[in-house]
Amino acid sequence: MTIGIRYVAPLLDTSGYAQAGRDYIRVIHEQLKIPLTTEIISFEQHAHKVNVGPGSDLAKSLHRKPTDYDTNIIHATPENFHKFYQLGKRNIGYCTWETSKLPHHRITQCNMMQEIWVPSQYNLDVFKNSGVTVPIKILPHVAPIELFQK
Repeated sequence: MTIGIRYVAPLLDTSGYAQAGRDYIRVIHEQLKIPLTTEIISFEQHAHKVNVGPGSDLAKSLHRKPTDYDTNIIHATPENFHKFYQLGKRNIGYCTWETSKLPHHRITQCNMMQEIWVPSQYNLDVFKNSGVTVPIKILPHVAPIELFQK
């Protein structure tokens, strides 16, 4: 089996989803050394026009890079899952939710995935209590080591 990842996310936006995505691809690429390709999407009208830091250079260099992969991580809001879902791959939806219940249509969108990843126990409880039945795993956000160096 080919081990590799396609990471779909708004990697050049200024949102929290984008920052988290840039941090994750750095870990996957630089620390874990897993073959990686990115699919850059956007939720912002003026994305790609601002400098969002060194993670953006990595995201651009990996954008649609020919890579064998078995896992398709869609790090976006659930209404985007079906747009980037790939048959024959392990499809993982990574998202967060800030209220105590998911809207009904979000539950259906989550349940089409093989797994859902969330950053906290709070999110796991919200997704599960809302009716998400696929496996849900907690993957906390990561932070660049540079934040802790003087």
